[in-house]
Amino acid sequence: MGLVRSHLLDLPSLLLSKIGIKLFTLEKVSLKCIVLLLIQLIVVIMSMVILKDFRTVNPDIWITTVAGSQSSIKMFVILTQKQKFFEIGEIVNNLDLRRNCEQAFTKEQKDFKRFFANLQLIYIFIIITGLTALAVKPIVLKERSLPSPWYPVCDIQTSITCYVTCYMILCITGIILVIILLSVDLLFWSMLAYAYLEMECIKYKLLHLRIDKNASGDDANSLSQIASCVKHHNQVLTLIEKINHSYSGMLIYQCLVTLFVVGMSQFCLTATGSTPSLPIMLAYIPPYLAGFIQMFGYCFFGNIIIEQWSIYSSQKVSVIQLIMQIGGPKVNLSSQKLLC
Repeated sequence: MGLVRSHLLDLPSLLLSKIGIKLFTLEKVSLKCIVLLLIQLIVVIMSMVILKDFRTVNPDIWITTVAGSQSSIKMFVILTQKQKFFEIGEIVNNLDLRRNCEQAFTKEQKDFKRFFANLQLIYIFIIITGLTALAVKPIVLKERSLPSPWYPVCDIQTSITCYVTCYMILCITGIILVIILLSVDLLFWSMLAYAYLEMECIKYKLLHLRIDKNASGDDANSLSQIASCVKHHNQVLTLIEKINHSYSGMLIYQCLVTLFVVGMSQFCLTATGSTPSLPIMLAYIPPYLAGFIQMFGYCFFGNIIIEQWSIYSSQKVSVIQLIMQIGGPKVNLSSQKLLC
């Protein structure tokens, strides 16, 4: 069925559709998607063949290796976890954030949404800048672009046709890699941001319960509002759990990639034993910033989810107990079990 409504997930869903992945449905994987995955694997293998000789390491080689391996792993995770993403879409469709809570959001929550939108744009800009820097390097520095085993027999001085053909193929491949990286990273951040706002919605509901404190624990109106909070709370916890299961393996690889980016940057900049030239240093800026923004994004959104989670779990209390602590009606034990 797909997502009925979710503005936060619109952009990553659109990008995924461009590579043949309809993530929140149970449709079979398209041939287009399989072909793109094979292309990525070929690029990674070619890059790793060159990377084995550290004497020839340069920004082009390790950037291609990192981008290709990241996109391959992320696309593989997306395809193998398709059932879980379908379940995530079903949960999102059943949540009613915009209908009930968005109008009542504080300035802080609205600022968070604007910050998230700006972070998306910054990340997109840096990734595209990195791709552009690699694509225009032959023009600016009169050097070859992305590494390929074909280049030794396809030098621009020997055969301009062969060189241009390889150059175009590798640029198109770079665009595909960028689309996959952007879509999967933005999807993860968007889902965490969505879960955060849902938690804020639950907090708003708890603070604005219209319950008569003198009413009995079996009061129908009280039980109805409490049941709504309990249901919403369980849905959000289930959503976060499924996000964690879908991305846990990929996040471990993301950590390794981040360490690789930082390590290879230091290695390449110090391998010559002298201060690198300005063009070489400038060539490192876009991918280095992209890796930093990736690391910042994952850590930032993971941290806010942990902070929100602690509101409900640090004291080991249920939503019903929390309602009773903030002045709600006392609910008898049998009703508590029924609501949970």
